[in-house]
Order: sequence, then structure tokens, then C-alpha cells
Amino acid sequence: MSDDSPSIGPNPPVTSWPEYDQLADAVDAYLGHDPDDPAWRDIWRALGAIMGEYQRQAFIDAFGLVGPAEKPCISRLITGEDCRPTHGHSESAATQSAS
Repeated sequence: MSDDSPSIGPNPPVTSWPEYDQLADAVDAYLGHDPDDPAWRDIWRALGAIMGEYQRQAFIDAFGLVGPAEKPCISRLITGEDCRPTHGHSESAATQSAS
């Protein structure tokens, strides 16, 4: 491995562009500030909040959604079928207790 080779792991681009430099400067500025709410000192929380809306919109676009579901249901995405209410117990257990 020669001295001019990048180290293993994430590395900045060899030739950066203005937007990359702006982002790096913004990260430095964020890490150097003292927010009124100490919970926001965590840059990952801040980036999550900023990127959350972007990711939400990307998910909506990817799955052709028009709005939020009435209730969350991951199986709807996997199977394409509507979710059945479980109310914390299985349907067979409810049937057995009724008889």
C-alpha cells in the first residue's frame, strides 16, 4: 500500500465539489454550536430530523402511496393484503374461549 492510497473506511472524495465542502463546513459549524436544548447537541439526532422528511417522501414515492395508513402494518407492504386486527391475541384463541 503506497502513501498516497486512502486509508480503509469512509474517506472524503479526492476532489471535492462546492456542495460537499458546504456540507463539511455546516457539520463543523453544527458541532461547534451550543444549542438551547442540550438534546440537540447530538448531530445524529439533527441529521435524522433533517433527513427524515426526505426519507419519508422517498418511501412514499417508491411505493406509490398517497397518504399515511390508518394504522401501521408492515405485512401490507410484504403481502399486499390488508392487515387483520389482532388485539393482542390470536383469532383461534378467541374462538376456543367462546365455545
